[in-house]
Amino acid sequence: MNLQHFLVTGTGTRLAMRLSALVPRRFGYAVLRRITRWIARRDTPLTRTIRANLAVVLDTTPDDPRLDSYVHEVLFHAASGSYDFFRALGGTIEENRRLVEMPQALWEILDPANRPGRGILIVAPHVSTLDLAGIGLAASPHAGTYDIQVLSYALPPSGYELMNDLRTTKGLILTPSSGDALREAATRLRNGGVVVTSVDRPPPPRKRAQTTTFFGKDARLWSGFARLAASTDALLQIISVERTPDDRYRLNIGSQIDPLEIEEDDVAGTLWRETLAEVERIIRAHPEQWLMFFPVWPDAEEAE
Repeated sequence: MNLQHFLVTGTGTRLAMRLSALVPRRFGYAVLRRITRWIARRDTPLTRTIRANLAVVLDTTPDDPRLDSYVHEVLFHAASGSYDFFRALGGTIEENRRLVEMPQALWEILDPANRPGRGILIVAPHVSTLDLAGIGLAASPHAGTYDIQVLSYALPPSGYELMNDLRTTKGLILTPSSGDALREAATRLRNGGVVVTSVDRPPPPRKRAQTTTFFGKDARLWSGFARLAASTDALLQIISVERTPDDRYRLNIGSQIDPLEIEEDDVAGTLWRETLAEVERIIRAHPEQWLMFFPVWPDAEEAE
């Protein structure tokens, strides 16, 4: 078992949690810099996948030497983001409010009074550490005000199941993606509720997916979020998390798309395309923070 597989087991996740709580942040970052630099220099399925994905984003080839530093930064952002998440689980509300900036606009979006009778589907790419948005929500004065369903990864290994338990905080309901979870999400949206999901992770090989153009190339992605918004007339709100130069995190509010304002016959298809177009802009702004460890494009499949 390699390090990547070990860390998604329950034992690996618990060990990471304990070490994150014990090690001071400055020292922890220094250690993670060294470890991720070592990993980045190795030729492994993980590093090949990161290179293949970034090559498309940066319009180059996987063997481009410029990608060396990007691979290291992606690995460091992933490792230090998980470290910050584990530390935040034991942090005070004040510490976590300083760590994660949650804009006032988010609460205005979530407020049912500002969208009478309409549900809202919030979607985000895997840029920076999405889990810290949950920490920011839990640390805010609005914690527990809104009942939010989060559609998470389907059929998770034991470490992912533990992570899902940790991610569940006041006001958040995590449901691994399944037919039942999607039906629950549809009912919630029709009743004016809030659902959150990611949009850029390719489904497992045996799961249904559609092919679309992403960064100018055919990619196998899940369009279910777009169909969910279209079938429930829910507002579709794009957000993203960004790591700032001072090693804090900020939730950014992107575009809001109203399916009732789309004039094309294929409402779901239009929602899908418009969302992915904005996701491309978000990833291009911070490719070193795009934490995507699964091959997004068919020609990267062998790297999986």
